Amino acid sequence: VGGDLVILESGVAALKSFFNGRADLYENVYGHSVASIFDAMYVLVGERARALYRAGDLIFADESMQAVLAANSSVDVPLKHIMNMDESSVRYHLKKWADGEDLPLRELSHEILNRRPFRRVEPTDENRAMVRKLVQDSGRDENYAMLELPEQTINFEKDLKKAPLVMRADGSLLPLIEVSTPLGKLSELNHIKLKPLLAVSLSICKNLPVRH
Repeated sequence: VGGDLVILESGVAALKSFFNGRADLYENVYGHSVASIFDAMYVLVGERARALYRAGDLIFADESMQAVLAANSSVDVPLKHIMNMDESSVRYHLKKWADGEDLPLRELSHEILNRRPFRRVEPTDENRAMVRKLVQDSGRDENYAMLELPEQTINFEKDLKKAPLVMRADGSLLPLIEVSTPLGKLSELNHIKLKPLLAVSLSICKNLPVRH
């Protein structure tokens, strides 16, 4: 209606379930420390692979991976290559990179393939200094052997404000949060805070205290 996405009032319950489920997933699944660490490890793999590719030193990359690594933004990647970058394609590249000579890429690929996330430790100044020294003493690059993730805020208010308008029986249009009291309350909660993380590669942290 007028360029805006609109739902009938009868569909509000389903949309409420979607937003409530999404909030629960962010708090208990997407925001879980292990999931956050694995996500960050994939980012590190991508950063290392891109650096090697642009230096002409990457052991392997098919046409689609080359397009991704060469791009400065996702909008620069042709759709056909984005469609090719599924889980099996990524794992195929990780297996190739796990046999390469570049230590950061090789270890990261091994750890992801074997589902061995970086070990999480309490993010204190003392532990941070200890982790950094362990990484330096091992001769590894701290940019790829340790992670520091700041506190993150997942904001629901912006998403809810972008939700479809609701068409009532009389034809009037109202924002979703004005029609659904529970979603209005969720909007008032505004956000979920994910705690900061400090983690280090398992290859160099055998005796570190684990954060539970």
